[in-house]
Amino acid sequence: MMGCNLDDIHGYQVYLDHIANYAREHPDDEWVLGSGWYGDVFTDGFPHRRDLDLVVSDRPAAITSHDAHGNWVNIRALEIAEITRETPEPDGGRIVKDTDGNLAGLPFVAAAELVTGLLPSVTSEDLEWALHDLQKYLHSLGIIG
Repeated sequence: MMGCNLDDIHGYQVYLDHIANYAREHPDDEWVLGSGWYGDVFTDGFPHRRDLDLVVSDRPAAITSHDAHGNWVNIRALEIAEITRETPEPDGGRIVKDTDGNLAGLPFVAAAELVTGLLPSVTSEDLEWALHDLQKYLHSLGIIG
């Protein structure tokens, strides 16, 4: 897993704290990327961009859901993707809005591609880091061969 991994934790505030720590530890990353959030953690069924904005305000952030069907993004990511209240939902996609009609920061399926298509390219260094991180994780489970 490259980026901020939420797979082994569960809780809205815990997610936010983990993302904030990751962002602080990776100040040179162009985007704060991650994955692993579960909808059942949130009282409304979904996270909201305003909370992500509070922990990552200096650059775009995109955190993919555990099932990879949606992204939780901050306002910076929405601005870069040019997603506004008036943006039509693409076929096969959904752009979630809150009860006031404001963007919740949750593009799903085809709408998520409006953001993911703008993410930085993965480099060979990124892949090497991810493989090393995966190896450490597997070793922690006792898998060594």
